[in-house]
Amino acid sequence: MKLFTQGTIAALLVVSLLGACSNNGEEEESAPEPMFSSTDPEDWPDVVATVNGTDITKESFQQEVEQNRTDYESAASEETDPERNEQLDQLHMEQALNRQIDAMLLNEAALEEGYTVSEEELREALDEIKETQGIESDEEYEHLLYIQGYTKENYEEEVENQLLNFKYIDGTFGEPEITEEDVRAYYEEAASGEDDMPAYEEVKDQLQRNLESEQRFHHANELLETLREEAELDVSIYQ
Repeated sequence: MKLFTQGTIAALLVVSLLGACSNNGEEEESAPEPMFSSTDPEDWPDVVATVNGTDITKESFQQEVEQNRTDYESAASEETDPERNEQLDQLHMEQALNRQIDAMLLNEAALEEGYTVSEEELREALDEIKETQGIESDEEYEHLLYIQGYTKENYEEEVENQLLNFKYIDGTFGEPEITEEDVRAYYEEAASGEDDMPAYEEVKDQLQRNLESEQRFHHANELLETLREEAELDVSIYQ
């Protein structure tokens, strides 16, 4: 039995490639209280956090923060108020740190359960991403990665880690179960008030993948509640 249905991998992984975010690029209205003493990388410790004995380095954290900024670039670039920019920087740092911690916890648990990703599985996922996005050459692929702040190596490592996490999530909860009725209801809700919504048949496969992604997201959060409770976390970059 295949762990992933056709199209699921691309639907879930392409988010990283295109720099999309769950809130569609909109910042939260209320900024959190400052968690970090400084938003300047020069002031950060060499190890910003330790997760079950594994370090999150300043270098990897900074890259994650920059990726988060890229994701929100259009919203952040409109801000000219220094105080608001500081709040946004704090938000980028918080989201980046949480994302790194969660990914490390899921990866660690997946490996402990014996899950692995083969070279063939990784290559199939990458080929599907390229096909879905209409990427026709290695040059185009690497350019798209570059403008999103990735190297080919670190993007493909991220894809591999996400594949590992999907295997763990599906191995724990089972593959997402989405019915035709679910997809049609999702379409009708999305089409409500939209004059230029494509025909159902044109978008139903993408909507199916969106619903599968949402279900996995909720399953991942269930796992992370327990994993975070049991984890040994030492976050040295906090105030």
